[in-house]
Amino acid sequence: MTDQKNEQVRKRFILFGFWHFYPSGGMADAILHFSTPKELKEFLVKALNEARYKNDIYDTYQILDTVSGIITSFDGRNISEFKESGIKRWMEDIHYES
Repeated sequence: MTDQKNEQVRKRFILFGFWHFYPSGGMADAILHFSTPKELKEFLVKALNEARYKNDIYDTYQILDTVSGIITSFDGRNISEFKESGIKRWMEDIHYES
């Protein structure tokens, strides 16, 4: 197994991003493997800053908690709102303890 695959296996969360009209399906939609909410927030900030066009942001995101199996979805059109207040609600939903 490659070092990158080993690193992904150790991460608790997987972020999936896709457009409703063109989903790849399954792990092909995985865009980030992460362990902490801070890593997710940093990724979202970077994605927003680097997006030149509206279509650079997926219309749907899902976070899989590989420990609890909980899947959380949020709309890409509201990515700024999720980054600001949704992450806190998500952490409460999955009972995240740092």
